[in-house]
Amino acid sequence: MKKSLLIWAVLVCPAAIADNEQLATMIPAESLEWMQEGGPPFAVAWSEDDGAHGRFVRFPPGFSSPIHIHSHDYHGIVVKGVMDNPMGEEEDAIDLPPGSAYFVPGNSIHKTRCVSDTPCLFYVHQNAAFDLIVQQ
Repeated sequence: MKKSLLIWAVLVCPAAIADNEQLATMIPAESLEWMQEGGPPFAVAWSEDDGAHGRFVRFPPGFSSPIHIHSHDYHGIVVKGVMDNPMGEEEDAIDLPPGSAYFVPGNSIHKTRCVSDTPCLFYVHQNAAFDLIVQQ
């Protein structure tokens, strides 16, 4: 079994690597380019021409976004601080400490909050362009 795996790695993997046009990318945290466009600061980790992207977002302690929707699904991971993500009229959203993951379906009314006394940092992965549509 080990011998066949080794043969596969030697014969197949170099061809797969040669055919792959993408290169590995490493971005140390201190090299992220932080921006602010009318909302909390964010840094794009990666993006595609179709709008798909991954970004880090910073919230100050106690920050709450307005009630809003995004047109497309997204996944989030809490890196620092404690957040919550109440959906609709939810009052008792669960706390999301560092290492927590969450998913928000597109067009779901929600808000995103930093509920800790320390700043929050989270990562968002979305297979579409970012949008935020504030709800009244």
